[in-house]
Amino acid sequence: GKYRLQNELGRGAMGTVFLAEDRSLKRQVAVKFLLPELVNSEECALRFHREAVAMAAIRNEHVAQIFSFGDENGAPYFVMEYLDGETVEHLIDSHNRRGFYIPLDDAVDVALQALTGLASIHRAGAIHRDIKPANIMLAADPLRAVIMDFGLVRDVRFDDDMRTLAGTPAYIAPELVEGRTGADSSHLTDIYSMGVTLYELLT
Repeated sequence: GKYRLQNELGRGAMGTVFLAEDRSLKRQVAVKFLLPELVNSEECALRFHREAVAMAAIRNEHVAQIFSFGDENGAPYFVMEYLDGETVEHLIDSHNRRGFYIPLDDAVDVALQALTGLASIHRAGAIHRDIKPANIMLAADPLRAVIMDFGLVRDVRFDDDMRTLAGTPAYIAPELVEGRTGADSSHLTDIYSMGVTLYELLT
């Protein structure tokens, strides 16, 4: 209705993101749908809604902004800002292929911006749980690092079912892997993942 889907931007473990046009406001947006095969899963639907709620609670230019949540013929979706740019993962890979290092000032600038966004996530009482280069988008003119993909987010203010080990193995903090008490509710695990990301930016 209000949004006209255009092309697919990406697909993850839980959802597909499309570029779309907001017909009433005449602007481009990104629309994320829960994968069709997961629509009937109560757990996945709850996690998908939790992702949208977590994003809506944060107002920071370095965290992807969400505009609305809805349902289209039984398929839940949410609408968020469209960022025209590349991921930090792509930035790192493109420099590696050419045999170049990312300039130190650029790497630090990206990390500091991402940390600003991460701080706002933590102030909202959430843990992202999947900080990595692929989940940080770089919007151009001017350069703006934006944290994306809250599919594994956990709100530490509530006791829930999100205490299982989750994330991308190379970026998971050791205390989580070891199952240390309290690690699953510590913001420090996100800081560790950001540290690994900065290491990759620099090396």
